[in-house]
Order: sequence, then C-alpha cells, then structure tokens
Amino acid sequence: MVLGWTAPAELLRMIVIRSSPPEDLAQLNVAAFCLGSRDEAVIRLVLRGRATKQVTDALLIAENTVHRHRGNDFGKVGVRSWQESLKHLFVELLLPGLAGP
Repeated sequence: MVLGWTAPAELLRMIVIRSSPPEDLAQLNVAAFCLGSRDEAVIRLVLRGRATKQVTDALLIAENTVHRHRGNDFGKVGVRSWQESLKHLFVELLLPGLAGP
C-alpha cells in the first residue's frame, strides 16, 4: 500500500483463486526432486507412452543416455524402478486417492 492510497474495490474483485491443473503440479513435483530439464523431457515422453527409441529420436540423445537419466531419477526420487518413479511423481503426489491406502 502506498501511503494514503488504497486499491479500488474493482481491482480487489479481479483476483481469482483456482486449483492448479495437473500439468502445473507435475512440473512442481519434478522441480521438488531437483530433476533437470532433460530428466523432465524424458519423463514427459515416457508418460506419453513413448518407447526408448522414440525418446532417443525426439531428444537426439543416445539410448544409454535415456537409461542414465532414468537411473539418476531413481536416486533423486528415492525409488528402485522407473515404474515406481512415475507412480510416486505423478500418482501418489498428484492423485493420492488413486494410489490406494
């Protein structure tokens, strides 16, 4: 607030609070685990059902690099497999009701 000035009521009525879409929450989860932009790109392609070869073609990286990104992600997220990593990042953290008790 500037001394002696208050915001007009019209401005205060323009604030909208809404739930964040899953894509935004997924991005926050990726950032929370300090996953890099390449890690995120690999994760996004895998979540879209792309095979390793398709990921390598899309990102112009070697197959071993894809496997290395996957392995690095396990340690950062605290899981032992790619499936556990995806489940933790995108099901348990985003949709806890679907993950089960």
